[in-house]
Amino acid sequence: MTRPSTQLPRDHIVARAREEFRFLESDRGLRFETEDRSDRTVLAYVGDQATFEVEMDWRERAAFLLVCRTVAGGRPPGYYMHDGRRVRVHLVQALELAGVSDPQATADLRSATRRSGSVAMESQLRLSASALRGSIDDLLAGASVLFPDEPQMSGEG
Repeated sequence: MTRPSTQLPRDHIVARAREEFRFLESDRGLRFETEDRSDRTVLAYVGDQATFEVEMDWRERAAFLLVCRTVAGGRPPGYYMHDGRRVRVHLVQALELAGVSDPQATADLRSATRRSGSVAMESQLRLSASALRGSIDDLLAGASVLFPDEPQMSGEG
């Protein structure tokens, strides 16, 4: 017996992400870019100081937010590291590095990221957008902590 699918269509999830993060364009004036591949969709909001990437992983059926270093006016090359420098961090890590994490919001976000499926993706998007709305000024102010100029010698990346 086949169980009915509760998976939401990909275009529904992408539209939900656009809705949740629209404030980055409308309130913050960040430039919107998109990258759509079979395995993932990335909605990028590029600013002078930082870039925010909403990644929807279609294989894992998970969504997450990366806080990024803006490089030469655009999205950074590489993934977590480029030229020995950190260029992307997950939102929870960024909040912790900047010293602005709300313990309950962080716990909720960590819990949500352990789930997968389209319903989980909607929750991940909603919680990430809410956390970013409440912390964006602190994250931008702490950009030098998130993305130090000196190369990192750790095994990150």
